[in-house]
Amino acid sequence: MKTALYAPPIGRDVNAWREQLRRLDDSGLTAVSVSDHFLVGRQDPIAALAAIATSTRRLRVMALVLCNDYRHPVITHHAAATIDVLSGGRLDLGLGAGYLAAEYAAAGLPYDEPGQRVDRLAESVEVIKALFTDQPVHHEARPTR
Repeated sequence: MKTALYAPPIGRDVNAWREQLRRLDDSGLTAVSVSDHFLVGRQDPIAALAAIATSTRRLRVMALVLCNDYRHPVITHHAAATIDVLSGGRLDLGLGAGYLAAEYAAAGLPYDEPGQRVDRLAESVEVIKALFTDQPVHHEARPTR
C-alpha cells in the first residue's frame, strides 16, 4: 500500500520541521507532497520540495500539483530536474491547469477559460518532457484560441 501526506508547514523552527520530515521518512510513509497555493499555502512549493529532498532519504517528494500558469515550462523543468537530483531521483512532478480564480487575480494573471488553461498545460507537458531527454528542444508556441 502506498501512502502520502502533505508536508508539514515550515515554521520558524526549521530544525524542528526537518525533524518532523525525518520522522515521516522513518515511518513507512510512501511520499510527502507540497501544493502550489499561495493564498492559503505557507511555503513556496519549489523551495519546500528542495528542502524536503535534502532532509529525507527514502520518501518520494511530490509536487501535488504545480500550477502551470504560474511558471514558464523551462523554469519548471529546471527546478524539477534540480529537485530530482537533490532527492536522488525521488521527485514525482504533478502539473495542473490551475483552477483558483482568486489566486490568478491576486497574482495579476488572466484567468482564461478552462480549455485555454488545459491547452497551455498540454503544451507545457510536451516541452517539459522533451527537456528531460538528451535531444535539443525546438518549440514554437501554439497560437491561443
